[in-house]
Amino acid sequence: AEARPAREPAGAPDDGSAASARGLRLSVAETGRPVVRDVDLSVPRGTVVALIGDSGSGKTSTALALLGHTAPGLEQERGTVRLLGADVGRLTGRALRELRARSVAYVAQDPRTSLPMHLRVGTLLDEQLRLLAVPARARREKARAVLRRLSLPSDEAFLARRPHQLSGGQRQRLAIAAALARDPRLLVLDEPTSALDPENTARLLAEVVALCRDSATAVLLISHDLHAVAEVADTVVAMSEGRIVDSSAPELLRETLAAPQEAAAPPLPARPREQATGQGDLLRVENLTVERGTSGRVLSNASLTLPPGGRLCVIGPSGSGKSTLLRAITGLVEPVGGRVLLAGEPLAPALARRDTAQLGRLQLVPQNPYDSLNPRHSVRRIVGRPLRQFGLVPDEAVEQETRELLARVGLTPEHAARRPAALSGGERQRVALARALAARPDVLLCDEVTSALDPATAVVVLDLLDEVCRESGTALVVVTHDRTVVDRMGGLTAEVVDGVLLHADTGRPATSV
Repeated sequence: AEARPAREPAGAPDDGSAASARGLRLSVAETGRPVVRDVDLSVPRGTVVALIGDSGSGKTSTALALLGHTAPGLEQERGTVRLLGADVGRLTGRALRELRARSVAYVAQDPRTSLPMHLRVGTLLDEQLRLLAVPARARREKARAVLRRLSLPSDEAFLARRPHQLSGGQRQRLAIAAALARDPRLLVLDEPTSALDPENTARLLAEVVALCRDSATAVLLISHDLHAVAEVADTVVAMSEGRIVDSSAPELLRETLAAPQEAAAPPLPARPREQATGQGDLLRVENLTVERGTSGRVLSNASLTLPPGGRLCVIGPSGSGKSTLLRAITGLVEPVGGRVLLAGEPLAPALARRDTAQLGRLQLVPQNPYDSLNPRHSVRRIVGRPLRQFGLVPDEAVEQETRELLARVGLTPEHAARRPAALSGGERQRVALARALAARPDVLLCDEVTSALDPATAVVVLDLLDEVCRESGTALVVVTHDRTVVDRMGGLTAEVVDGVLLHADTGRPATSV
């Protein structure tokens, strides 16, 4: 359907909006290519504005610009931005920093970029509350109250943990808790639920919005989860190729989602659940057990087998141990018991003790790829490195092979010249996948590989994974909370419940998945 013209943002730039932009245009500094094109946007105080659109459409760049920050590699060509009544262009750097520190909270798509990893949960929240001059005796209880409202534990054991000891979903909720503890006047949430299952997504967003409405906090919510957006937003703004193409009330989005999609292409059928026909066990995991300090076991006696071309989807609630399973197989987390065999060959428990050939044969695409991509390297260098490291193609063929890998994940030659900081979350996720595929692995482990992608791009990625399994015989383990991913991938399904890997159909320990 043809996009309706964007309606005027609510009010003029100085009408009391928490943040607004007029005629905002951002471009790539090196090439001049426009990334955000003449955007008019306003976030009225006390309201929730949702920003939706495909991966790479300019959502995050626009949100950062509203906070007076230009994303790395971009420059603002024109336009005006007002933040809490102040013209950002007329503020000194110090004044802008003080304004943001006092009244603005931003939760990045990858919470590890906004959480200090060296601080314990209790200390992190205590520091946020100290900024508000909350008395020392009241800070602990308020910290616990914020954690409870976001469905996080509030006991002393949890307060003593550090962010890296939490699951991806727990880190996302902790980042939001730290932001809300400061009572901001403007809260920007960039894909805040990408690591959560649908039930927890709905609960979290409803709770966050309720907290913000109680305090008249304005919220700018970036998301590709249209069903969640439709339930909490006051206004839904759609972006495409750097432009605002629609702005409407959420009722219209709810009607669109509920209506039969007759004009759209029929959904692709779910793939059958029979296992692949490869002979023998390519990947074998036996009684893998992981413990974490005083927290006890986070993974208990997990076992699975996969033949060449086999595929396994692992589901389970946030914090159940799904990502720990993948990290233990990869050797990033050293188990206290059990072993991993690749084509019958036992692998060292720790990644550092595995040889080069083993490293290439088993690849992980992490849930939050930002900290696995070297920020100083271009995408071209990142994706091309495995080709050189494992001697897979002649040096003169690396450039062409890199371009082909990027094209397979839906990225252009222009992306090849960028660094990770200049990419959207979905683009970084696809770079991490391209890098893993460059190694031509025997086993590919994918942790929420579509969580940062819009539905159309997610289908492209899932079809690529299916192609890799069928044509290359790569065995695939996919951790996901998205049932549509499970249906599209086919193969077997297992569930992790409190650190125990179970057959999804029987509920019994998955000793031979």
